[in-house]
Amino acid sequence: NNLPQTALRGQVRLKNQGRAGAVVGVDNMAGRTVTNSDGNWFLYFGMAQASASVRVTATLPDQSASKTSAAILQPRATVTVPSFDF
Repeated sequence: NNLPQTALRGQVRLKNQGRAGAVVGVDNMAGRTVTNSDGNWFLYFGMAQASASVRVTATLPDQSASKTSAAILQPRATVTVPSFDF
């Protein structure tokens, strides 16, 4: 299969440094992801995912704070969400 998947990607930063272990999810959609050691994250959707306006929420590992950002899913493309800066 060489069709690109629909995806979102971004980074969670705390005091200008990537933050590992933050949880990122899309409101009203199943699935969550956790940031890697650099604070980067990826969230993949099914091949039939239609274009949609979504709210992406990032929560720090200790759950002390969360932030939300809007994004528009584009079928078979990766959309970069602005960094979540805490």
